[in-house]
Amino acid sequence: MKKFFNHVKTRVLAGVIFLIPLFAIILLIQKLWKTLHGAGNYLVQLLGLNSLLGSRSVAIATAVLLALLFYFFGWLVKFSSLNRVRDWMEMSLLQYIPGYLNYKAQLQEKINPKQDSRVPVYVNTVSGK
Repeated sequence: MKKFFNHVKTRVLAGVIFLIPLFAIILLIQKLWKTLHGAGNYLVQLLGLNSLLGSRSVAIATAVLLALLFYFFGWLVKFSSLNRVRDWMEMSLLQYIPGYLNYKAQLQEKINPKQDSRVPVYVNTVSGK
């Protein structure tokens, strides 16, 4: 019974550790959405998209702005000087976020799984009695 509870505890903790970065990403996207909502509303009013897209025009414009923002920053990652700035910011975050390095390593492993380069070895143990 104790083994079962330890197994359940281990699985629950692994699930929590897996979900924390996911929740952080969701919260970040929600913040970006709320920030860009005003710009989306302005864009709809400026271009007169209300009559074309209907009541969901602000949401559509905000989604397009969010996608463009992600595309723009994805494009900026190609520049090495900006990568140095990002690495510096990341290293400064390590001081304030406990476990950040572990979360980053787990995320990178999920994005780019490494090929196992270990060589299999056969070991035969013989008792010398």
